[in-house]
Amino acid sequence: WNDPQDFDGYNAVSNALMPLAPAPFIPPNAHSTLVAVGGEEPPRCTLEQDLTFEGGNFSIDLTIGTNEVAKLNIYLAVMNSIFPLVTEIPLPIINPPFAIPTISFPFPSLGVVGGLVTMTTLGGGIVCADWDLVDTGSPSSNSLGTLKELRNSLQSVEGILSNN
Repeated sequence: WNDPQDFDGYNAVSNALMPLAPAPFIPPNAHSTLVAVGGEEPPRCTLEQDLTFEGGNFSIDLTIGTNEVAKLNIYLAVMNSIFPLVTEIPLPIINPPFAIPTISFPFPSLGVVGGLVTMTTLGGGIVCADWDLVDTGSPSSNSLGTLKELRNSLQSVEGILSNN
């Protein structure tokens, strides 16, 4: 305790002692009790995605927020391949969270596609992640050829996302 003349409380969020009452206001029968005050620690970040597929267009809606400098990564899981759309896009502190304008691009029917979005600290630790699935329709007989084309076309998507 900081001062024997004060009744102190412990703030679990800030990891600090704080005076609650000066000695004249403490009843004579008061006991030395540690009182935790403060709420839960605020979330380090907000990361929500919604994937949609309509009319041959794949769309990603993102809401992001972070209480610390971070990096944004977006990956697509298609068939048995992982495609990085963007990696290590620097993010400043973003509070309150906001919705990024919808990102949309042409996409073939390749079955169920997964989207993984992560936010990492500058040291590389993941602080937020979100996973979503969308059905793009039944793959065709030339899906492997389409997958190779997709790899090339997604490289241009990285440029679009980097500019949003």
